[in-house]
Formats: sequence, structure tokens, C-alpha cells
Amino acid sequence: MRRYLTVTIIVLALHLAAALLLRIYRTFLVAIGGVLIHATDIADIPDQLFAGAALVGALLVVVTVLVMYGTRPAGRRLTNA
Repeated sequence: MRRYLTVTIIVLALHLAAALLLRIYRTFLVAIGGVLIHATDIADIPDQLFAGAALVGALLVVVTVLVMYGTRPAGRRLTNA
């Protein structure tokens, strides 16, 4: 469980860093948020950015957990032999 949490926190930290530092990633998040929030005013850009970041962040968490679950090591198998 600790492994899932650690990797998920790292992925979300990279997502946040990319959103803060990369203009093209912010533009991408605003475009994704624009699909969810149909706004025409410039004051709604932070709302679109937040909605896009939340959606992409949730998708990243789901994909990370699925990949971690799929690549987990086989546990010890108890046999009666």
C-alpha cells in the first residue's frame, strides 16, 4: 500500500510542477477544462484550468494505480505440500 501511495504522490507532484512551469501544459489543461465548463469570459480561465487539472490528475491517479497493480510482484503462495 505504501508503494501505491508513494508513486501516486510523485505522479501528482510532477503533474502540479508541469502545470505551474510549462505553458503548453497549462494551455492543454485549460482546453480540457473548456470541455467541462462552457464559459466565454476571460475571468473563467482559472476555473477551466482547475477543472482540467482535476480531471487529468484523477486520470493520472487511476492509470498509476492500474499500472502498479499490474506490475506488482507475485506474493508468497502458501501451499499444503
